[in-house]
Amino acid sequence: MISEDTVITDDLDDDVSAILKAMSDDGTWTSKKSALREELVSLLKKRRYLSFAGSPYKYYAHRVGDSYLYDVPLYKQGWLKRFRGKRVRIVCVGSGRYKRDYMAGALASTPKELVVEKLAHKYDFPSYVSSGEIVYKTRRFLVFKPENSLEILTAKESGGYVDLREWGMVLVDGKDSLPKGKLKLNDDGSVTCGLLGWKGNHQAPSLREAAAYLTDKIFRGWG
Repeated sequence: MISEDTVITDDLDDDVSAILKAMSDDGTWTSKKSALREELVSLLKKRRYLSFAGSPYKYYAHRVGDSYLYDVPLYKQGWLKRFRGKRVRIVCVGSGRYKRDYMAGALASTPKELVVEKLAHKYDFPSYVSSGEIVYKTRRFLVFKPENSLEILTAKESGGYVDLREWGMVLVDGKDSLPKGKLKLNDDGSVTCGLLGWKGNHQAPSLREAAAYLTDKIFRGWG
């Protein structure tokens, strides 16, 4: 996942920037904007940009025409693994209900003083997570299925705890060892989720997408 604090503003002045600016100047989706998108994709292909699809909560850019620069860490996995140690431009070129189409290309090597070799954060999880089944885990976050008898206290929910009769899974943040989200599996395989204390919920096609949605909100300071 790419967090907001690692995103670098795309302030390049080149032919790609000219197309992106023209797209942003057109506030609605028009035939002109569609033609600009096709021109953009064609140009990025000529530049040998990598094409891939992913969650907007994992790759940060949500709207077609959004772009940013990113120094790819040396530990990076996934689509950007091949760009380790490089500064890349990432552009959103297509939209979908749950995923977006992206293109990424290397611009230069990451400045030596900015190269990230490994994660320096240390995260800890509360002991009660071991009483249930851990169904999703990253370095900082995990989702687990607690036993029904467990009371997970939180001042953000009415009653002072997570209602496990409605929510079968809980997302815990290892940064402060606190529960931050609630999730439940639906009959069709999708997952409904929400941050603790929120009235509105979000439906995702999978547990991974739901967790990515919640962690993106937390990275943005919403949880």
